[in-house]
Amino acid sequence: MIKVIASFDDGSIYDLRMADMLASYGIDTIFYIPVNWQRYLLSKGIEPLSPNDLKNIASNFKLGSHGVNHELLTKVSEEKQDKEILGSILYWQEQGYEVSSFCYPRGYYNPEIKDKVIKAGYTNARTVKVGNLSVPDDPYETETTVHVGYDREEYETDWLTYARNKVTEAIHRHQEGEEVVYHFWGHSEELWRYQQFDRLGEFLKFLTERLKDV
Repeated sequence: MIKVIASFDDGSIYDLRMADMLASYGIDTIFYIPVNWQRYLLSKGIEPLSPNDLKNIASNFKLGSHGVNHELLTKVSEEKQDKEILGSILYWQEQGYEVSSFCYPRGYYNPEIKDKVIKAGYTNARTVKVGNLSVPDDPYETETTVHVGYDREEYETDWLTYARNKVTEAIHRHQEGEEVVYHFWGHSEELWRYQQFDRLGEFLKFLTERLKDV
């Protein structure tokens, strides 16, 4: 079995385009949104989703927590950690959203922070580590397969080539009897800024065509 998962972070206006693309492929997707996503993005000069935009996305996809203010958790006090982790899940639940997954902002976490995520009631948490195709050993340290739209040093090539190579690897490992999880993630604003949406479309077409008979 090859399970395909996508996740996109932060809540920029470009998530609307991302949601449209992913909906056409029926991919299981989580949008990780900070409680104060509008303030956070506007401080960076990025247009955010409106509350109504977010509501529309959440009606078709899963919503995940990305903290309250997108704080880097290992760099703030325990009091702020609690606010970011517990405060965010409580806020989204009060707003009527079902939220069970947390994403560590920029991947900053440690065992103590992971324990806070568990105690807050989340069922899993995503990191920013790439290259993984296996079912996570620890659901609170979920690794991903590829960060799309951005050429990372670990790839030793461009992101699209790396992503395609991981699809081929996923199929091979599946054929060897392994349970495989292909998890791609990114930031829709980043894809827009680097003009990568067309290449993402190429990737989605390649992914679905290669996996349709697997």
